[in-house]
Amino acid sequence: LTLVKSQSLDAACNADASTASYIQTAISGAPDQCVIYRIQATNTSSAIQTANPAAASGFNITGLTISDLLSNFSAGATYVPNTAASTATNNSSIGAAAVSTSAITATMSSTDVLAPQGVASLTFKVKIKNAR
Repeated sequence: LTLVKSQSLDAACNADASTASYIQTAISGAPDQCVIYRIQATNTSSAIQTANPAAASGFNITGLTISDLLSNFSAGATYVPNTAASTATNNSSIGAAAVSTSAITATMSSTDVLAPQGVASLTFKVKIKNAR
């Protein structure tokens, strides 16, 4: 399993997280601009290439939670309401994103899996505070 957190500057605070261009290096934002964060979990096990379970080369991951603490950015930015979202690819699934008073999370239910070579993502947007 690999986890990668990346970000995209959204200067006008109106970009769609699904079409944003993400980078893993530092970005420069100004007050009242937004930053879209994406945390991706990738199951790096080999894709299962046979129907014979004894010869399977990959495995499903279950019980995964992707999260980010609000305290990681609350000193300089504010979460933008209704921007947390979760997605999954390659026969994988994850629960809907949720925001609590302390974190933004996406959690697998008992029926969700991260399949071999599957990717589950959590995205959300924060707005850089003007008076810090």
